[in-house]
Amino acid sequence: MRIRRLLLVALFVFIGHSLDQSVSVAGDNADVGTVQLKSAKETIEGRVVARDDQRCWLFDRAGRLREVRLSEVKSFKQISTKFTASSPMATASDLVRELGKDYETATSRHYVVACPKGKAKTYVELFESVYRNFHMYFSVRGFHLNEPEFPLVAIVFPSRSAFLEYAKREGTNATQFGGYYSPRSNRAALFEIESSATAQFEHDGSFLLPLNRDSSSEFTSPFLKNTGNVLGAPRAFKTIDADQRDTMIHECTHQVAYNVGMHERVGENARWIVEGLATVFEAPGIRNSSSGSQLSSRVNPERLAAFKDYLKRRPKNSLESTIGGDELFSQAMQDFYAEAWALSFYLVETRPRKYSNLLQRSAERDGSKKLTREERVEMFRTAIGDNFKMLDAEFVRFYEKLK
Repeated sequence: MRIRRLLLVALFVFIGHSLDQSVSVAGDNADVGTVQLKSAKETIEGRVVARDDQRCWLFDRAGRLREVRLSEVKSFKQISTKFTASSPMATASDLVRELGKDYETATSRHYVVACPKGKAKTYVELFESVYRNFHMYFSVRGFHLNEPEFPLVAIVFPSRSAFLEYAKREGTNATQFGGYYSPRSNRAALFEIESSATAQFEHDGSFLLPLNRDSSSEFTSPFLKNTGNVLGAPRAFKTIDADQRDTMIHECTHQVAYNVGMHERVGENARWIVEGLATVFEAPGIRNSSSGSQLSSRVNPERLAAFKDYLKRRPKNSLESTIGGDELFSQAMQDFYAEAWALSFYLVETRPRKYSNLLQRSAERDGSKKLTREERVEMFRTAIGDNFKMLDAEFVRFYEKLK
């Protein structure tokens, strides 16, 4: 027993030393070495990114966020002074072994895509183009973006049933999802829609499932309490090709943002920022600079219609409430996503530099600390402005005039 206590003390010291040198944000690339932890169930190798008195969290070489209960650790050692992520080719090989012979893979500079045979090149070009346009959009606005530490993995399943089976293995209830990105696995999971599945999904907006509300998973932590297990996009599919593409772009945007230092994979993020950004990028005109002069091409028509409906019952001067908390998310999800898109799009169109500053401040905060209402409001106040009453009135007028 005394040896076991000494082992845990040594592990706390080692992990604490590692955390002093590294901010727990994906894409940080601060190299604190590779540690190996052994329990009765498994052996995990990776880079420590967070810990509390009972657990620690590591990124493994594939970019998955792994949780280890310290009471179950039987031995540990530092196996390298450096941490190296899996290469795209190694990641692709692992996907083939995992998914089977009916899938093929394709790689690009940032992505590794697995999908039914004959389609991988098309999908990987789509995802890489979203990454490229996302990077260009924010780079020209002065936002420093990290290079992703891990290959970005996207799996496109041939059917909804295959997608749901995979989601179940991941511990995710995806029955209402058209696709999702998981900060825990760092993968985007999607599926191809057949004509018989048209209009099968009737759900509003995207959906964020908090880790501590996922009864199928024990993956919880004070650091990750409100981060979310998956960020998914349930939709009503009207024209299959267009809506499937929108879903893919939405999830790809989440994945890119979480891997270039814009959002925290370990720590809390303001929901309206995360979902607002992804819904803004669904519109072709945002991603395509050649059509940037046309406001109509930058508007997301579905989100605009939802927000104009919400305006009929939106409480007056409620902007500060939206910024400060997530109550609207739990009370009226459709209204939450409508407001998240509307506020994000309004800031993009009227205050692009200040919006970029807000995202930068959000990305640079200490993810190991709870994101309080006061901090949310202060970040917004510092980046955008402190006259919430005037800003709320201008915000509403912008959409009352927008056709």
